Amino acid sequence: MAHPTRTSFALFVQHTHRRGARHAPPPHRADTPARRRVTRTSASDRHGQISGAAPNPVKSGVFASAAVGIAAAPCEVSLRGSMLVKITRRLVVASLVAVLAACGSAPVAPGFYRVERGDTLSKIARSNRQSVSNLARWNSIANPDAIEVGQVLRVVPPGASGSAPIRTTGGGAPAPSAPPPAAATAAPSTRPATSISLIWPAAGTVVRSFDGGNSKGIDIANTAGTPVIAAAAGTVVYAGNGLRGYGNLLIIKHDADYLTAYAHNRVLLVKEGQAVTQGQKIAEMGDTDNDRVALHFELRYGGRSIDPSRYLPAR
Repeated sequence: MAHPTRTSFALFVQHTHRRGARHAPPPHRADTPARRRVTRTSASDRHGQISGAAPNPVKSGVFASAAVGIAAAPCEVSLRGSMLVKITRRLVVASLVAVLAACGSAPVAPGFYRVERGDTLSKIARSNRQSVSNLARWNSIANPDAIEVGQVLRVVPPGASGSAPIRTTGGGAPAPSAPPPAAATAAPSTRPATSISLIWPAAGTVVRSFDGGNSKGIDIANTAGTPVIAAAAGTVVYAGNGLRGYGNLLIIKHDADYLTAYAHNRVLLVKEGQAVTQGQKIAEMGDTDNDRVALHFELRYGGRSIDPSRYLPAR
């Protein structure tokens, strides 16, 4: 099953709120709650394409925390609040954005830079006295306009120390502004410095693997109702179906660095703000907003998608 337009959660971070901005909640309307409707669409137009009204209400506490004070207290996202409000799909995304952005601030190694809202490759290149072509080459970037918030970029030549900026010559070749150190600083491992121990979130067959491009996670196929379990202990920071292309979705925050996401479930068994243990049943596998029964599972480190299969035990 191909998902060529599956939009990563990191892309949502590009729409984060302005620091300190206050947003009044939309006026409450005593409408009859809309029945959730799942539309079968082709794989090429699902995942991350956001339009229309949210099919389910979201706790006001999530949006209020998304709009006020996130920057001052990263990862301390209040999920309390009893009043339910009907909000547009745009506000649902804003809620997810704030949760994920607040939990994606892990420090990066010297010589690397984490992309922030409003950054462009040209701006990052100027700030680090590099050329755009060099940054694109060092980071295997085919489209300079396609960088994501939360993405970690190399800003010094491979093998060079990150302690001093590197100037570029007119021809674009890097020329060190200071003598290189005796021993080059090794590039960081592709596996983050901090790690997480995961278990498989569901039994089944992996029918789609992580590729870092169109596929930001893995898809595990099985029969409807197959138990979906928490891959690691943590706190549920989102439980709902307000994001087109992901169906019934759960996001679990495990620590300051790691998040996991579980999409297309038939039914969700946990709520926002609930603590879960590793191996706890949190949902049942389904096909909501999907054309087959399968769990879409993502792992995020500092807001960046990483291959979950590298953290799962062999089977």
